[in-house]
Amino acid sequence: MSPRISALSTEQPGSTSDLVVNVGSTTRRANVGQVVGAIFSSQGQIPYAASSGNSTFLNPPSSNAILSYSSGSSAPAWIIGSSGQLFTVSSAGVTTVLAAPTSGAVLAYSTANGSIGPSWSVVSSGGILTGAAAGTPSWLAVPSSGAVLTYSTASSIPAWSIPTSGAILVASSLGVPVWRAIGTSGQTLESTGGTPTWTTPAAGTGASTSFWIVSRASTLAIAGGGSDIAIAWLEEDSDTDDFHSTVTNSTHVTITVAGTYILGVQMQLVTTGSQGYITIKENNSTYIGIQKLVAVGINMHHTMSVMRRFATTGATLTPAVNSDTTNTVSGSTGVVQNTKFWGYRVGP
Repeated sequence: MSPRISALSTEQPGSTSDLVVNVGSTTRRANVGQVVGAIFSSQGQIPYAASSGNSTFLNPPSSNAILSYSSGSSAPAWIIGSSGQLFTVSSAGVTTVLAAPTSGAVLAYSTANGSIGPSWSVVSSGGILTGAAAGTPSWLAVPSSGAVLTYSTASSIPAWSIPTSGAILVASSLGVPVWRAIGTSGQTLESTGGTPTWTTPAAGTGASTSFWIVSRASTLAIAGGGSDIAIAWLEEDSDTDDFHSTVTNSTHVTITVAGTYILGVQMQLVTTGSQGYITIKENNSTYIGIQKLVAVGINMHHTMSVMRRFATTGATLTPAVNSDTTNTVSGSTGVVQNTKFWGYRVGP
């Protein structure tokens, strides 16, 4: 039977919690801390209960570690950090480290990525950090020169929109920004509640820039007797649609674009006291404009204007003048051209 502590002559008990232990062949007293400390082999160890129910210890880590516990292993563990790392908790509830990124990265968080947590997003030169449709942070790569940043509720993400030469940025009926390529000559940008589009007016509809101005710089002798003398137009001030030719049939203009036109003729007769007419014939047979000249004064200007609709192309227009006496149609005086014929398309 072992002796009681109170019966020992040495190693007197300090409290009733002391234990009797054998150290070799010597019986000694020891407290609980001394008994537990006997299992450690180095400074910094931490004891814990192993899966078998026996106690064990966790060795000390290197510098910068933190103590973590995972239900997966049912044991504590040291997590070792290094310069620039961050400690995070994964979607599985495991504490881990987020490695240090390259220079310029930004810390982003998304519930859509695999770890459901923070992650480093590495910047690209000229890129813009955006949120993708699933909520994942992503970099929008740098576009080509001239691009504009657009956003549409259809895609729910910003995007670079690359223009083409002469294009116009419009929003479609769905709210999607789109480039409308440059139209052709004479088109207009129209919309009827949807996406604006370039529209070519139907033949014979809408006003346009179709017109001509022809003139005669040299004088022209007019024989008396009241006969129509057609005037050869030798100069073209403007001619948008090949209405006139100074080489072939220069006395008339041909309607090449159907529509409604305002027509005008200006003439200057030199001889005083004469009488006569200014006329315009269609297809050299039908008068569509006629104006009487009475008691013409010397070098007086005379102008006639008419409006005419041409439902189809191909009609010819021939201005003429007649005089009861021998006369002269004046040419240019200085900069002013005194004899002209013009037409401007004003509508369908």
